[in-house]
Amino acid sequence: MSYIDDKITKEDFFDKIYKKSKSENTRYSAEIALRNLDLFCHHTYQKDNL
Repeated sequence: MSYIDDKITKEDFFDKIYKKSKSENTRYSAEIALRNLDLFCHHTYQKDNL
């Protein structure tokens, strides 16, 4: 059993950020942050985003 029962897509996550902030720049910043995390994980652990 997982401690995270509900899962959302990245797109849904970004949509929630946009709806809360009403800012396209905030949404874009979140996309960049997640992309950077994906690159870091791939480079450091040779793992693709999960």
